[in-house]
Amino acid sequence: MSQSAQATTPRSDATGTAMGRSFYLALLADIHCRVGKADESRRLVAEGLERAERGGERFWHAELYRVKGDECLARSPADPAEAEFCYRRALEIARTQKAKLLELRAAMSLGRLLQERDEDGEARGLLADAYTWFSEGFDTTDLQRAKASLAELGGSPRG
Repeated sequence: MSQSAQATTPRSDATGTAMGRSFYLALLADIHCRVGKADESRRLVAEGLERAERGGERFWHAELYRVKGDECLARSPADPAEAEFCYRRALEIARTQKAKLLELRAAMSLGRLLQERDEDGEARGLLADAYTWFSEGFDTTDLQRAKASLAELGGSPRG
């Protein structure tokens, strides 16, 4: 693990309790990707996915795949195939887990990619399906972004 990840993730390995580590790894990977450190993001995602597989901590599996998609897109914007695979995998995992917020995030990431390819109909459908499940929390950042994306795509969000 990188020094930055070591400095900010809980020191739980010494006690044998690493629950929640994949959450921190997903969060750190997302931050690193957003600030242009795709290589570090890739390492953190790989560790998170490996921990999820090995330790059975799979709740953040979808988020790790979504961040991996962002990282792939940051590394190879001209070749978005791997990013699309990761976003679709994230969406599938979130739906299987009935993790609606993670489904919304994956739908937004995949939707942005589809929108760039002028596939607005599929993007709108994915995002609308995820967004319309929510009945509260419309003041949260994720739902505000989803609402704005739907409006941009010509959808009619409620909330």
